[in-house]
Formats: sequence, C-alpha cells, structure tokens
Amino acid sequence: MVLSKEEKALVESQWQKIAPQAETLGAEVLERALLAYPEIRPFFSKFDLTPNSEDLRSHGGKLLKSLGDSIKNYDKLKQSMKDLTELHTKKHPVDYKHYAPISVCIQVVLALHYPDDFNPKMQNAWNKLIAEVSDVLAGR
Repeated sequence: MVLSKEEKALVESQWQKIAPQAETLGAEVLERALLAYPEIRPFFSKFDLTPNSEDLRSHGGKLLKSLGDSIKNYDKLKQSMKDLTELHTKKHPVDYKHYAPISVCIQVVLALHYPDDFNPKMQNAWNKLIAEVSDVLAGR
C-alpha cells in the first residue's frame, strides 16, 4: 500500500498538529491498547502502566514520533527505520499480529482529538501509512 501524493500531504498536515502533543497522545494510544488488547501487555511488562505514567508518555511519544519520522522519510522508509526494525525483530521481537491493536488505537486517538480532520480520506491515509510502517518494523 503506497501512499499517493494527496495521502502523504494529508498525514503531513495532520502531523503538524500531532507533533507538539506526541507524548500525551502516544500515552493515550498505549493506555487504550493495553486496556482493550490485554494480549499485548507482556510486551510492556517492565513499564509502569498507570495512566499517563512517564513510561507510557516516553514510549508513546517515541511511537508517534517514529510515525512522524516515517512521514518525513517516506521515500526511504526501510532505510530510515533500520534500527527500529532490528529492535522489533531481534532484540524485542514483536509478532506482526500485535501491530494491529496499536494501529487501531492510533486512529481512535486521532479521531477523538481531531474530529474535524479525521474524515474517510484521512483515516485511509493513516491506515495505509501505519500498515507500511508495521510491515517495515516486522521485517517484511
């Protein structure tokens, strides 16, 4: 699933709104995912999972900032995410099926915080981007 120029422009424009709140929104993404998808909790066993904890803010911020980086480096996605791919395939292996809950929760959080922007075109663009990033992180 390759983003069209229009789709890339959509996620780029929304990223400008997300970036200043990446840690807060990222923590919310993880909180929702951990609540709704308990099967992913073992991946976060060393984290303080209390709402808005420093662990969730830090990792959630990294999660969303990596999406921001993937937008900026979209044309060289695999190369730009090489270290994260190594981390998620070797050091802390994540089964591909566990990316879907995070994807859903990212989109839920974006829809809740940016309801005027999150129309079907925007949702489709984010869905495609997150699917591509998930494929890269899984080494596909």
